[in-house]
Amino acid sequence: MALNIAEGSTGQTNNEQARFIGLAIRSLLETVVYDQHLIARRKYILDQTSLKRAYGQAETLAAKLHTFRKVVAPDQNWLREASTPYRVEISEDLDPTDGE
Repeated sequence: MALNIAEGSTGQTNNEQARFIGLAIRSLLETVVYDQHLIARRKYILDQTSLKRAYGQAETLAAKLHTFRKVVAPDQNWLREASTPYRVEISEDLDPTDGE
């Protein structure tokens, strides 16, 4: 996670830095939060107090990262790809009513 932020800060634009902060947020969710749920579900640690504290710290860190990203690149338009309509075309060869 820290590596994402460090990598994004080396001579990049603000939008690029914000993109790397977004990667750090994903890394946090993928590793720390998921792993904590896994540990709790499998009861690797019986005293859940430390897990609850770590989860709270992860929530705080995620909120800070979101704020950092908004400060670095306040124009949020770059976060989303341009919307394109999704169309499905069914070929006559794939008609499910054939052969009935």
